[in-house]
Amino acid sequence: MFVHPIDPKLLPKRPIRLVLVNPRSPESFWSFRWALREVLSDKRAINPPLGLATLAALTPAHWDIAICDENIEPLPLDPDADIVGIGGMAVQFPRQRELLGYYREKGYHVVAGGSYVSLSPSSYEGLVDTLIIGEAELIWPAFCRDFEQGIAARRYHQAVPVDLRHSPTPRYDLIKFSSYTTASLQFSRGCPYQCEFCDIPVLFGRKPRTKTLEQIHDELDLLRRYGVHNVFFVDDNLIGHRPRALALLEFLTEYQRCHNYPFSFGTEVSVNLATDRELLSRVRAAGFHWVFLGIETPETESLAETGKKQNLRGSLLDAVRAFYQNGIDVFSGFIVGFDHDSVKTFERQYHFIEASGIQVAMLGLLTAVPRTPLYERLRRENRLRAHVQPGDNTGGQTNIVPLGMTYDELTVGYAALYERLTSYRAMAMRIRNKFRFYRKNHHSFRHHANERHAGRTLWRLAIRGILRSGVVCGARFVWSLGHVRPSLWPDACQDWAAGFSIREYARRYVCHPTFRERLSIERHVVQLLRKLQEPTANGIFRIQFERLSRPVRLRMVVGRSCQSADLKSALNLMNRLLRRFRTLTLVLEFKDAPISHHVHIGQWMDRLRHAGDRISIEWDKPLMPGIDSSRFAVATRIAS
Repeated sequence: MFVHPIDPKLLPKRPIRLVLVNPRSPESFWSFRWALREVLSDKRAINPPLGLATLAALTPAHWDIAICDENIEPLPLDPDADIVGIGGMAVQFPRQRELLGYYREKGYHVVAGGSYVSLSPSSYEGLVDTLIIGEAELIWPAFCRDFEQGIAARRYHQAVPVDLRHSPTPRYDLIKFSSYTTASLQFSRGCPYQCEFCDIPVLFGRKPRTKTLEQIHDELDLLRRYGVHNVFFVDDNLIGHRPRALALLEFLTEYQRCHNYPFSFGTEVSVNLATDRELLSRVRAAGFHWVFLGIETPETESLAETGKKQNLRGSLLDAVRAFYQNGIDVFSGFIVGFDHDSVKTFERQYHFIEASGIQVAMLGLLTAVPRTPLYERLRRENRLRAHVQPGDNTGGQTNIVPLGMTYDELTVGYAALYERLTSYRAMAMRIRNKFRFYRKNHHSFRHHANERHAGRTLWRLAIRGILRSGVVCGARFVWSLGHVRPSLWPDACQDWAAGFSIREYARRYVCHPTFRERLSIERHVVQLLRKLQEPTANGIFRIQFERLSRPVRLRMVVGRSCQSADLKSALNLMNRLLRRFRTLTLVLEFKDAPISHHVHIGQWMDRLRHAGDRISIEWDKPLMPGIDSSRFAVATRIAS
């Protein structure tokens, strides 16, 4: 093991200060940005960084530790720290890479960890001082000891699975729970199945390992103390080890009863739970109100091809309805692009999703993640598109070369399917199909937000979602509730909020804008250019309208000679465009010079916060003074 020498004389005598960073995630299917912005405006993100909270608990008690989640707050430009640790999944890698370079250039000891480090450590060559590869329970304390002695190594690799009985209670005290809709908790790691495309067996093995019930008890007590009521068990398959899962569910049922049902739980499980009546009834009794199922496809040949044998043991539609009948909502993942898929697959996927009533249906393109069996097979077959980053599989592109259709047929069919699924008619039809079978879970948690808060949430949905979307949407909304029992209307409204979020994401990043929409945007851009004729002629701004990009993008390059008044006027005009066209995105590129002399830039950008998820800023560095990087995506300026 190569040792990166550190002069002990240079190490601080005071407690070592550690900042753990969760990079900003790009907008994706799971962002639910519309719901967070329009309905739950007091929340900034869905789930907190559980991995960083666990890492903090593994750190020596005498160290000073802070957790910074760029999804809810801006990152510090010059943190008072000795070590900056930056985690990240594959979808966060581009941002993680920028932040690693930024903090390392400033002289901090930079550490990288997370799932993508474990899958592709070679991607981090030359970017970090230390890599944490694999599970952290044993190797992170070793790094901390070595750092204190001035002998921190370049790499720490946990090659074998760890015993989760040694995993500490996460440092929930470092999490700002008021900014999240849900808290995270983990009971097990590993999954007994071996789906070809999945990286979980690669990362955590096929033999599920679990924490003790005492550990879960302590974590729930802490979460209850912090006023948390929605808890997501992040296990990739909660029932992977049936006897231990059964013991956990019995414990949770008793815990809920003793504490007056303080929690509403959600988790990920395999489809075969639907046919295990005993286990399913325990899940309901424990207070689980939703589960995520990896249904993937109704095509039996594709399921067999990818090794998803657990989905071939019965009717997938009956399985979904079994959850509904137990008062458990279903979120699910679907995939197109398997070798046995053809252009006819899109139609079969649509009809299955519609009949199932699944509103939160994550439709993705098959993507090959490094080290998975799929990745290795396609590499041997020379069917990998190396220029595509294997991160988010819901963005309309993939790193595989499909077999049963052309790449264009795959991506065009995918976009068309998403457009159909996110139409108001399809959203309404799925709600009706779900609530034909849905029964209220009487083992519900008894903590409810006050009626004023619930009423405000429904009011925002009605005003900012239903009415703003027009008469057709309003008619579909009323029609969808026509055969839903009034006691279930709040659940149906939650489906509508999720549907609006998915629709906005799909229309912006996946679906192709209509010719009429493009023409309207172009006409307004021409009017904008007329109003900015003088500054553009003088080289203060250069405005480019990228018509064929997805999403439709307007790029404004701010030149060296830009004055405050010019920038303020231009941003006001941009604000009007962004309010009018919900699918339009804006890139602000500050060229050749820093903008610190624009003392009001943060104030002016704050007026655009309503469109923050559609605005990205390119500058010389990935963090910019005066700009909240949690609201606006800041990236290193692309050299021209």
